[in-house]
Amino acid sequence: MKRLFLIAFLCTLLFSCQKEDSNIEDTNYHLSCKIDGVLTTFNVDAAAGEDNDVEIWAFAVGGRNADSANSKIFGIVINSLEDNVRVTPGTYTDNETRFEVFTGFFDPVTELEFGAGQELYDDAIFTGVPIQNHFKVELKELNEKIARGTFSGDYYEDYESTGTVKKVTEGEFYLKIQK
Repeated sequence: MKRLFLIAFLCTLLFSCQKEDSNIEDTNYHLSCKIDGVLTTFNVDAAAGEDNDVEIWAFAVGGRNADSANSKIFGIVINSLEDNVRVTPGTYTDNETRFEVFTGFFDPVTELEFGAGQELYDDAIFTGVPIQNHFKVELKELNEKIARGTFSGDYYEDYESTGTVKKVTEGEFYLKIQK
């Protein structure tokens, strides 16, 4: 269910990107990380956004690695678990109590999805599998125009702690807020 929300939220965010003022667009916007040591960028349609659905706030960043139907998709979502509590700059981990954090990347060619966050953390506790590098995102700057931060952690195939692990390191984003 959470994976469906992540993909639906990211698709809404990414495909509703407005191209206003493109002649003064900041060319430094980016979303990148190393996946198992390989630098990967998700700069196509990369954006950040906020949503408020019945007093529950969510924040997301996402992008694609290419401009094609077979492009890989990457995203991070932070949901407030309390009414009317916005996501603000700070550090969020996979075992939050006031916020739910989840993240994933999907390759439509191989149909493989890897994820991290609260759902994986709960599964690891249930199965007794220790997570070596817990997911962490540091939201360094968030305002009405941009979002900037870093992230890292172990991502597991199909969000299951017994799945294949991909190590995500040196993740960073500097993205325009879509309204």
